[in-house]
Amino acid sequence: MSILRRIKRYVRAQRTPELSNMDRVGMGGEQYADQFLAHPLVVSRIANPVLPHPSVPNLFVESDFLVYAAGTLFCLEIKNYKGIIYYPNGDKAQIVQQKIGRYGENIPAKWHRNPLHQVTGFIFRLKQYLGAHVDPRFAGLYIVPVVAFVRQDDTDISSIWNLSEGMLYVDEISTFFCEKRNPKFLSRPSQWVLNGLQKVPRPDILITAAGDVLHGFISHSHLSFKENKGRTMEIPFAQISQIRLNRKGTFSDSDQVVIVLRNGQQLHHTAVEGMVRFRTLHGDHSVRYLLNLAAITPGCPPVARM
Repeated sequence: MSILRRIKRYVRAQRTPELSNMDRVGMGGEQYADQFLAHPLVVSRIANPVLPHPSVPNLFVESDFLVYAAGTLFCLEIKNYKGIIYYPNGDKAQIVQQKIGRYGENIPAKWHRNPLHQVTGFIFRLKQYLGAHVDPRFAGLYIVPVVAFVRQDDTDISSIWNLSEGMLYVDEISTFFCEKRNPKFLSRPSQWVLNGLQKVPRPDILITAAGDVLHGFISHSHLSFKENKGRTMEIPFAQISQIRLNRKGTFSDSDQVVIVLRNGQQLHHTAVEGMVRFRTLHGDHSVRYLLNLAAITPGCPPVARM
């Protein structure tokens, strides 16, 4: 490969984090919660379900998990907040997060919409969507809202904690599953629910070389890249389970690409050039060069890729 191409790849390389600290903390909470969703009662788990925004085209609303456990379907929102969490003057429409500084000083409080209301709203739209596009029985299915907070040394939700309402700590999720179990379907989960959950839209996930996790949708149907011998490879995203990429060095002339297909087969390639066109859940468009990515996990888009 020419020096010019090496320089071109170097200029395109990007290692700067893009996500805010708040976004990174939130994703850390989801990863922590994941370990509590491996309970024997869990028969299906969908991470990061998304739905088209009800009124704004090309935008999406997202939740953290849909979990079918103990014969009941749950919708989970995970919060990784520090400080004391309480309702302002008994008003359950909002919650207040009051943190104490490192030296005991007061930090201005943050106000948030009650996340339980957020989950309830997502459930309403989910039942509408699945009832219209997947199975009409979803429109009448009982789905339990859950807000689970990561338990840290400086996290106190005692003022809002309510197990029966689904406002709890992450490490109490299994207990909550048991409390809300449906004996009728405990040993024989409904197959139509299991089948329908696999059709819930899920975003494509890009992990950048800097470690950021980006949710959105790839806007084309095939992974396309050029190999070091000049041949162009094209593989449908519908056949791909995951793509792993590894760049050898700062001035490397290629990237190692491992493609895991949905049938379990693994393909190994060396890519010198490639990119994906990506649209975030907020509607922002960008081009992502493969040399700046560590992994791609195709999701389940709500419409066919073009």
